[in-house]
Amino acid sequence: EMWKRRGLPGQPPSLQPRLMSRGELFRQWGWMALNAGQRSTGRLYGMRAIVAEPLRARSWFLLLNALRP
Repeated sequence: EMWKRRGLPGQPPSLQPRLMSRGELFRQWGWMALNAGQRSTGRLYGMRAIVAEPLRARSWFLLLNALRP
């Protein structure tokens, strides 16, 4: 209704939330931990991301970044 009242062209975008996979969730948490300076927690979530999605390069990238000094 708001879309029509404002006279916007086309259809409004879908507002359905996209569900994250376990690997995506672990990677997100891992990067948040690394950005907060919590390397051990970043390593933990990096390992969990690899277990959840072992073929995803992003999971390995997270773990490698968590392991470097």
